[in-house]
Amino acid sequence: MIAAKAVAFGECLTDSFDEYKKQVILYAAAMTSRGMNEDDMRHIARLIDRVVSNVGNEDIYKAVKDDVKHFCRQFPLYPSLNNSTDELGKRLGETIDSAIDTVENVIESVVDEVKGAVKGS
Repeated sequence: MIAAKAVAFGECLTDSFDEYKKQVILYAAAMTSRGMNEDDMRHIARLIDRVVSNVGNEDIYKAVKDDVKHFCRQFPLYPSLNNSTDELGKRLGETIDSAIDTVENVIESVVDEVKGAVKGS
């Protein structure tokens, strides 16, 4: 336990951790601007945990991917335009789909990182 804390504290002193911290703050701001709250952040953490705790389980990856799509659709980028049927509404729908694709790519990246870490152990 002490060794793990020493490693964690050591990582906190690196330049890469500073960059990571900036990204966390940026993403947290983006999520709250869409109306997400603390419970939603916990839900996101549980989704990440499901992936990390089930490395190699493609069924879990697919289930989490589906959960992420459903979850993101609860927080539209522009709620007032969400029911619009004009061209702007169509473009907005494409933007939301693009955002969902981005989230999926982040999840896949985390999965790949975890797989690499497990292989390296």
